[in-house]
Amino acid sequence: MQLFRPRHRRASALMIVFAMMFVLITLVAGLHYRQGTARSSLFHEEANLQARVAAEYELAKQCQPQASFSPDTQAIKGTLSVAKESAMQPALSASKLFDDGGMPDLAVAKTMALDKVFKSRGGVAWNMISTTSNDPAMRPDRAKFLAVISNAFPYAACAPGGKIQVGKTLAWRNPIFGESGKVDTELAYSGGPARMAADGDIAIEECSYGELHTFKGEVNVERGRFVAYAGLPADIMGPAAYPALIKQQAEAARDKLKLNAQDKTSLFNGNSFQVNEVLKLFKGEGQNFLAGLLSLRQAMHFPFFMIPGGRVNGIFVQVWLHMPYAPDGGSAGDDVGKVGKEKETERDDKLKKIDDKQKEIDSLAAQEKTETDAEKKKKIAADKASAEKQKENLATGLQDMYKDIQKEMDKALASSSAETDTGPSNRDGETGMTDKGVTGWSYGPVYKKIFQFCVETIVKAISGQDVKSILDEWAKTLYQEVRLVHFGGKTFDTDFKIDESTSEFTATFNVPPGRAVLIRTNVKIKGDLWLMRGSSLIVQGNLDVVSPLSGNSLDPRKPRGRIFLEEGANLVVSGNLNCEGSPVLGSVLIGAPINQIHPGMSSILVDGNVNIPYGVWPAFSLGDIDLKEVPELKTFRDIVATVVPNLAKVSGPFHRRKPYFSSYATTFVVASVLIPPIPVPIIVPVPLPLPTPANINVKIFKALSAIYAVQMNLAWGENFITHTDWWFLGQGTVPIFPKINPTVYLDKIKNFKMPALPTMDQVKTLVADKGPKMVQEMAPKLISEVVVKAVLSQLTMGLGDAVLGLLPLDKILEDLLAEILGVEDTQKSLSEIAGLDSLMNTIKDKISDNAAAMLLFETPGVMIYAGGTIRIAADLGHRVPVSIGMLVAGGDIVSNASVTVGAALSLRGNITMKNLLYDPNCTRCSVYVPSNDLTLKIPGLDWLNWATEVRYGNYYKNTATDSAVDMGPQLRFPTVQGWMQ
Repeated sequence: MQLFRPRHRRASALMIVFAMMFVLITLVAGLHYRQGTARSSLFHEEANLQARVAAEYELAKQCQPQASFSPDTQAIKGTLSVAKESAMQPALSASKLFDDGGMPDLAVAKTMALDKVFKSRGGVAWNMISTTSNDPAMRPDRAKFLAVISNAFPYAACAPGGKIQVGKTLAWRNPIFGESGKVDTELAYSGGPARMAADGDIAIEECSYGELHTFKGEVNVERGRFVAYAGLPADIMGPAAYPALIKQQAEAARDKLKLNAQDKTSLFNGNSFQVNEVLKLFKGEGQNFLAGLLSLRQAMHFPFFMIPGGRVNGIFVQVWLHMPYAPDGGSAGDDVGKVGKEKETERDDKLKKIDDKQKEIDSLAAQEKTETDAEKKKKIAADKASAEKQKENLATGLQDMYKDIQKEMDKALASSSAETDTGPSNRDGETGMTDKGVTGWSYGPVYKKIFQFCVETIVKAISGQDVKSILDEWAKTLYQEVRLVHFGGKTFDTDFKIDESTSEFTATFNVPPGRAVLIRTNVKIKGDLWLMRGSSLIVQGNLDVVSPLSGNSLDPRKPRGRIFLEEGANLVVSGNLNCEGSPVLGSVLIGAPINQIHPGMSSILVDGNVNIPYGVWPAFSLGDIDLKEVPELKTFRDIVATVVPNLAKVSGPFHRRKPYFSSYATTFVVASVLIPPIPVPIIVPVPLPLPTPANINVKIFKALSAIYAVQMNLAWGENFITHTDWWFLGQGTVPIFPKINPTVYLDKIKNFKMPALPTMDQVKTLVADKGPKMVQEMAPKLISEVVVKAVLSQLTMGLGDAVLGLLPLDKILEDLLAEILGVEDTQKSLSEIAGLDSLMNTIKDKISDNAAAMLLFETPGVMIYAGGTIRIAADLGHRVPVSIGMLVAGGDIVSNASVTVGAALSLRGNITMKNLLYDPNCTRCSVYVPSNDLTLKIPGLDWLNWATEVRYGNYYKNTATDSAVDMGPQLRFPTVQGWMQ
């Protein structure tokens, strides 16, 4: 029998099998897909991870170009697709200080090629990093890594050995005046965090956004946004970190500036003349006159001596004493004349009786000699002895008369001012005076010593000895140190106090553009200090700059103990620095151009402590304004930088002083009576005021004053330009003012009318011709023809008046002075710049309005380094609106200014500030090093070589490769970084 099986059952089973196979295949395929997807994702993420690592490696190489970070086995490489679209601060930007092309402007914002949305100002480098790979399995995303790199100091405040305490702090964007209506200065962020690091506590009242690091302290922020970390970052730890290197950088800059500086110390405090040195000079024995006769110290205190002269005629000796003193003055001079006239008759009567008695003695002596009778001879001898006794009695009466004369002279000279009268203190006080001295005689300083002098002089004269030695002996007891020159304006009192260790003066001191001056003493300036463009002052000692004013003044032009630094200027002090200043005008003013922000090129480097009572303010000079509306100002800088310091060398602040000595020699008629058996003379000096001879010291004064006035101008005129008669801004006024928006008073500036000054070629001729001529020809001739011959002519005792009459001293002196001092014709006053007063009033009003807000624009960079402490407005109870700068100190830093712009680094101490605006562009400094490459023209007279060097600033560039020294961080750092999709 055949079994029947339906066909559809077999088909269903097959379908089930196929379905199960499909499910299994699908599951396997799904598993394979998921496995492939996971593998692909793994490779992709690995590629992106390596891309991030490669980007970080490339960023690290950009921050530290000398290092190597990328391993050879790295599959993905990072490369810069767009590099440095906006340049960082050049490390040696100061080397371009005087280039015609100008300095880089960090205020200009440029559109980025990498993305038109972005605009960047200078001072940072924008880097776009792309990642690539040759491995087809390692394909990262196309995103690019963006990094903004800075070479500024990365910390707003850093105290690796202390604490930090500040008020409001934020990373700041330094606005320009063109943005004054758009930007709130206290909300102008820079795009980066305000980083701080300290060994101890960090206390902040308000932090906009920050990154705070403390090693063993606590972080206390009252308001704001921040991230705090325990421990100090690596870039401030270790021997290669910035805090450890800043001192080395400051010392390197200091040493370089010192090496290239002109040492002018001896021109300030050159050895004061000793008595013997001047005696040799006066007697023609000084062989090295020019080498020692150059210092301001000598010009302030030149010793003049009593120079004796006279004529012997029997028992009468006419003595004239050339006194280095003013006349007795008042009624004293007339009274001396009366005493002389009254006693002259009495003296002559007594001398006649003595003379008659001497004739009687001589007659008796002749009789005694010829008499042969013993008794008569004995009687004649007795009569002679009696006559001699009578003569001795008469001589004693003569001495008694001298005592009466002395009493009357003491009474007559009780009001004498000869010893205390040092002459007018300024040129205005010389009105009516001539070069012939002041009419009168000087009896007061010498009368008490006249007896001793007369005994020594007459004994030597009668015995035939050399009376020149009298001057040597008397010089040690009767001389006066005299100021030979006037300084400054007609009503300005000359005030220089200089010794071996200190140079102190009341004046504004300046260093011309491109020059460096070294002074190896403590320096005290009662005035302002002005360091012009690219100049340096090195003080090896303490520097104190104080106000010369007895009261406060709101006039911005008045000196008041401020320090002015133009771009590229440097101040180096080996001791402590103290500057006074004004609460309404600041203590230190840092010059910078208008409508631009340049890299920092000004520095104050101090080994000791720094005290700045009224803050460091941004400033500008008239030469910093380059406005089309005022084309005259475009040439202002060149005029002030070249013509002005050269003109001051020949038509400068030092002026000849008119002799204030008595015009007539102090004259006595002396009777000398010899009393045997010992021939000791009885001296009776009687004052005899006569208009002859003229006081030879007057001629010597006139000659030496001319020498010193010209030589001091050659040596120092360029450093006191604001005290010349033709300085058009006022006595001691520096043309730098607090930096307030100049567009506010542009109408005032338009009224400026520059005064006419000689051209550079005219001044160059004056300096080059007159300087060496004065030193090499005129000075030696004045000494030999006037001083030496005048002195020697008085020491002949018997021929002095005759020799003096034969010497044409006046003609010699006048001819020489007329020839060399013709340059004084250029000392005619120039008219003041029109509109200056209204400009000053506007500046004053704007400062008093709201100084902090007005001054927070275009603040320049300045490096202030102190081996000790920095104290700004530390001890004041009133408000100091602003202070700027990168503050670096070995000890504590204290700034009580309402706003401090810049950054602070204390190597070992604490940092305390009210409000801090972190400005990265302010945290590094390029130091300009002036050139000292000069060929000596006159061997042994280096100062004259500098004095006759007419190039300054732009006309005397330092083109050497080491013309700048950098101070700043050694490491670059990223301020912003991230991926762009």
